[in-house]
Amino acid sequence: MQRRLFSGEQEVTSWKTLTVTTHRVIFLAAAGSEQSSTSLMLMKVEWTRIARTHQPLLLLLALLFLVFGLLFSQFSINALIVLFGSAVVTLLAYLASRKVALQIGAGAGRIEVVLDGSQALRNSARDFLDIVDSVAAAAQRGHAIVHHGARA
Repeated sequence: MQRRLFSGEQEVTSWKTLTVTTHRVIFLAAAGSEQSSTSLMLMKVEWTRIARTHQPLLLLLALLFLVFGLLFSQFSINALIVLFGSAVVTLLAYLASRKVALQIGAGAGRIEVVLDGSQALRNSARDFLDIVDSVAAAAQRGHAIVHHGARA
């Protein structure tokens, strides 16, 4: 699902599944048999972010299941099994909710790329976002954009 460039549009840089051109940021995603392509116009880019998110309430809920399981274990082994199982499932849900993501926002549009936790990848993502910020700022000021985020 490759995007076609506009007349006069040139690629500035690419990183993973993201491409910055002289006019927009393009994100190509594929998961299984599904593919999508999102583009945000550089003139509209409002913010970039690397965010670490998680659901701490799931961790608290898992702890509560474990505590209640221990309290009710005196009365019923079945209660212990059910509550301990619930604690494990809730803990797994919490671990699955943890992520680090690169995000680019423009109005109601948003591009999000989930990253693995490595510091090197986060640094690389931060460098890419610095280029996006630079190119978007130049586009919004009406300056010509050339390769690697420099402006003419």
